[in-house]
Formats: sequence, structure tokens, C-alpha cells
Amino acid sequence: MFGGDFRESSLAEVPMRYRSTQAMIGLIHLVYGCESCASLSGMGAVDLVELLYITDELLLEESERLVAAMILRKCNSPSSALLVYSKTKQERARLLGVDDGLHKGFFEHILGVEMRLVNRVKLFQSIVNSSFGNSFIEDLENCIKIKLAGSPKR
Repeated sequence: MFGGDFRESSLAEVPMRYRSTQAMIGLIHLVYGCESCASLSGMGAVDLVELLYITDELLLEESERLVAAMILRKCNSPSSALLVYSKTKQERARLLGVDDGLHKGFFEHILGVEMRLVNRVKLFQSIVNSSFGNSFIEDLENCIKIKLAGSPKR
């Protein structure tokens, strides 16, 4: 796995700063080609965000895309959305080389995913009423401004 000119290729043991057992199990599944087993699909949002950091650090781009999609699918419930938002806000998660990646993807997902209006309202209320409420409103405003600025003129 660590062949080539990487510093890690000459080490007998590669230190990793991530310690979540679930994230490491997820990494092993991804490295061996598993993409949809119960171990991966059953992972919680926080462990998936940690797995995203690991795949990014190890330059596993396809796995990074898969994990990011799994994270965003977890954002359909208020509790999971709040966990993902707070984690991406605190740690500035990135996705696919975009500076504000998963954080930006989070907004695109919750604004664009098919969801009943009552569920979307609950989702937004749970985040607005959290300790991240003010930050969420500012980020949402910026996301909408960027989208409007990039939309074609009529």
C-alpha cells in the first residue's frame, strides 16, 4: 500500500493520528474493495467523517468520494445533520480537493436533496437552535450567494 517515494514506505509501522476503531475497520474494508457492506453502511456520521480524513490523508480519492457520499446521505435526519455540520465546521473537512469541500457539500445536500418540507424545517431548526446556529446562518447565506452568483443570467 505504501510503495514508492512516500516516507511511510520505508517504515515498519506507520503512525496514524486517528484512533476510532470503526473508522479503521472502515478503512480496511475500503482498501480491500468493499464499498457497500453492513460495516460501512452502518457506520455513524462521526466515524464516517473521521474515515473521510483518513482517506484524504492516504490519497484514496475514490474511497474519499464514496465516504463523502455516505456522510451526506446521513444528513437527512436532524441529529445526524447536526453532527456532520458541527464536525465539518470544527475541523474544516475537505472533499475532493475543494477547500471548503464537505462543508460546502453539506449545504448543497440539505438544500437540494428530496425531502419533505416538514423534515427540512426540522433539520434547519435543529441546527439553528444549536450552539452552531449563528455560524450556520452565515454559512447558509454565503452558500446561497455563491450559488446565485454562479447561476446563468436570464
